[in-house]
Amino acid sequence: MRALFSDSPDKDTEESLKLLNARIDTMQRNSRKSFLKQWAYPVAAALAIVISTVAVTVSVTYDDSLQRYANNGETAVMVGLPDGTQAWLNPGTELTFGRSFNTDDRNVSLSGEAYFDVAHNPDCPFIVTTESFRIKVLGTVFNVRNFPGDARPEVSLAQGSVAMQNLDGVNLVRLRPGQQAVYDTMVESLEINDIYVGDMLMRHYGAVSLKGATVREIVSEISGIYGVKISISGEDEGTTYNFSFQKDSDIGDILDMLEFVCKGMTFSLE
Repeated sequence: MRALFSDSPDKDTEESLKLLNARIDTMQRNSRKSFLKQWAYPVAAALAIVISTVAVTVSVTYDDSLQRYANNGETAVMVGLPDGTQAWLNPGTELTFGRSFNTDDRNVSLSGEAYFDVAHNPDCPFIVTTESFRIKVLGTVFNVRNFPGDARPEVSLAQGSVAMQNLDGVNLVRLRPGQQAVYDTMVESLEINDIYVGDMLMRHYGAVSLKGATVREIVSEISGIYGVKISISGEDEGTTYNFSFQKDSDIGDILDMLEFVCKGMTFSLE
């Protein structure tokens, strides 16, 4: 079981990534409680914080030019990118980006399948490059599947607008919400289908992602999914948060993480 969340980045992104890389080998032996204590420094770094009672399933590598996330586990996990974008990575998926990300560009490379909730920035398009095509957006929610050797990779749009391009940057099609583009790599043709994608994150990844939600909105969502009542203690200043969790996580883990995010507040089952 695990709960995950990410927040907006600060200027210490590179140093934080190095710290994570240095600690990643020791995290498997740490308990959930000790994990929270050790990672008490600001959560605004471009990281995904993963609570797991079994093992850490996301490997993070960093060098002078590239940052790489690889999901080596059996369930989807979420990572936060330096621009505030959230990316849910399916098992067997790798996501990489360069040092210029969120400075000169917002370009990432994907091998596998991921669900993106892209932070809006009209001055800097977000571009996903796969083995077969590119996707260019400003701020939207979409799913991409393109594993190595995939004969029919696809893009599905939940919100906003995406331009699907060939690897040379030439537009192939612009999708509207509720559409899926399937690319036949053998004949280089596109098939456009109307699909239901409103609950794509829940159905594909078993996860719930709340963006810009108040404490009470988050608690209401958790209560509805688990069928419980949750009491809130502490002052609610109306702050909004990005908060994500897998629906099969232990509710105690989720409430502990919520307390970690919402400093000075406590949550308990009634």
